[in-house]
Amino acid sequence: MSGQVASTPLVSVGIPVFNGEGTIRVALESVLAQTHENLEVLVYNNGSTDGTEAVVLDFQRNDSRVKYRAGKANLGWTHSFSETFRMSSGPYFVWLGADDQLGSSALEEGVGLLESDQEVGVSVPLITAYLEDHEDPVYEVHFQGFGSDVSEFTKLVRSIRQLPVSCIYGLFRSEVLRASRLLPPIYMADVVLLQEVALRTAIVFNANQHLRYNMRTEWRTPAEELSITFGEELPRWSSVPALMLLLEKVRRLKGVTPTRFRWITYSALIAGAELWRLTWRALWRLARKLFGRTALRAFGTAFYWQHMLPGYMRVLDPTAYEERIVLPTLGLE
Repeated sequence: MSGQVASTPLVSVGIPVFNGEGTIRVALESVLAQTHENLEVLVYNNGSTDGTEAVVLDFQRNDSRVKYRAGKANLGWTHSFSETFRMSSGPYFVWLGADDQLGSSALEEGVGLLESDQEVGVSVPLITAYLEDHEDPVYEVHFQGFGSDVSEFTKLVRSIRQLPVSCIYGLFRSEVLRASRLLPPIYMADVVLLQEVALRTAIVFNANQHLRYNMRTEWRTPAEELSITFGEELPRWSSVPALMLLLEKVRRLKGVTPTRFRWITYSALIAGAELWRLTWRALWRLARKLFGRTALRAFGTAFYWQHMLPGYMRVLDPTAYEERIVLPTLGLE
């Protein structure tokens, strides 16, 4: 390693994978081709049953920056994400999906932003999403960010609706993640972590830091989501995901709010938002049952475009976005 490379900060890139034989090669190539060369690639194999291990070991033989660890069983995506961070040693850390790709200068751009402003804890990339069988991009995520000038209360309010889960693929200061409770084995664990991080530090959008996010063509069923989250064994409380989500959010608020009054106030706000979300979903399920999915399709899609489309979402292919995001979100696929 040259002196110039050694003088730059080490970046740890965590790639959790389960049965990624067909995709992880491209993800690894995008990391090893980074203009920021002082990095370590940390692959945690979450009990894959395909040829994932052989692909990773082949890369490891040719590049010592690739580190590999294999779990004995599939314990869910939250476990594998957390394990990759525990393997890390750099002052900066980023997660990468085993089917996604970093832009060639993504790490250099992210490190540059964090090195230039010590108050920023996360540099969030410009994310461009593609369908696996679609050549053209479907949407981009342009996150407004939570700067150091934003109040704690404003951060909390905005994190309820204006914090895209894709921020999980930002470049973090490792100390920020180390101070958090990482990713618990609950539904929407990434939302919980990001809300905690948003209250701890500034999260800034970096338009020069690029990530290609590759989506599956088909929306996952609730059973598939549970399997991905928890792995082979479902915990007893997996049947009440909304309750566990609320309890975890409230628990984390206690660790980042300075006074008991703020904790109670913020917890009430979070509980109210969760109650509204559950009420809306229950009413919508009732409407589907009463009127049928076909009858609600035109109304539902129009309502989504007018009132539910996140402000950070820039849709590039409305037809593909509607088929892949809007209709499944509304249960009208």
